[in-house]
Amino acid sequence: MSQEVDLTLHVRYQRDEWNGRQQATPFSLSPEAYVKLIDKLKISEHEIRQVYLPIASRFVELYHHLQQAPRTANIPLIIGVAGSVAGGKSTIAQIFHTLFEDSLGHDSVAVVSTDSFLYPMKTMTEKNMLHRKGFPESYDMEGFVRLLYECKSGFSNFKVPIYSHDTYDILPDETLTFTRPKMVIVEGLNVLQVVPVQLDLLKRTSWIAADFLDISIYVDAEEENQIMWYLERVKRLWKEARTNPSSYYHQFTSLSEEELLTRATNVWNEINHVNLHNYILPSRERADVILHKNGDHSVTDIYVQRKLRI
Repeated sequence: MSQEVDLTLHVRYQRDEWNGRQQATPFSLSPEAYVKLIDKLKISEHEIRQVYLPIASRFVELYHHLQQAPRTANIPLIIGVAGSVAGGKSTIAQIFHTLFEDSLGHDSVAVVSTDSFLYPMKTMTEKNMLHRKGFPESYDMEGFVRLLYECKSGFSNFKVPIYSHDTYDILPDETLTFTRPKMVIVEGLNVLQVVPVQLDLLKRTSWIAADFLDISIYVDAEEENQIMWYLERVKRLWKEARTNPSSYYHQFTSLSEEELLTRATNVWNEINHVNLHNYILPSRERADVILHKNGDHSVTDIYVQRKLRI
């Protein structure tokens, strides 16, 4: 496991041990779900059944349990997914989105990225914060925490800004909308970080995002693998930018591949590495479930908080 932190509150299961656990709520996946998971998200059927179905079934069971209580009926279950830059958070969120919707119904699950709450490039440029993009101060945490509060307070309709990895910015005049979700998956670097937000809500004035999460996942990997995935993503976006002048990466298309990767490696070392070790990794021990991935993105170990019965 990358960088040792205190995980005494977690029970470790190797993949074979985890595979032996029974699903809480049996899943019978539709052919459409299999197509999306295997063809689009590139997840093997073996991985789906060994790792993700046992977790998803217990989260769905938790949702149904909460729906039976008067105070939490008709309130969405909020699941947080945290992890490093290029660590696979978005893919994990999409995997669970597919599994949950196959069980709970179409349009029943919303996925929100904390990237949607990054300050626009113009704002970060004016504040000389571009070199701190992804660090806690680069997010509109008040807006993010307010969204979580509204989800947990029974609000019906939601609008969220949209962030584009293509333009490296918030898309102006575009929003993600969703209505009465049964589950909300929020994924991002800072989902589990302790960043107090001053909001006068429910007779309290200080909140963190995790106050509103029902359950959380941390996507973990060795840093050498995270660097590899980051460089692969940069190279892919750089290649796509050759035919897309609006892409943020178009400005780098005159570089050779070697020059591009040298530049990207420096960005990792000077920015992402610092963010990982100072802010992201320290939040890992607060996760309810930790998924440790290998270099091929397969999950090798699952860590579960001892207090959870899953």
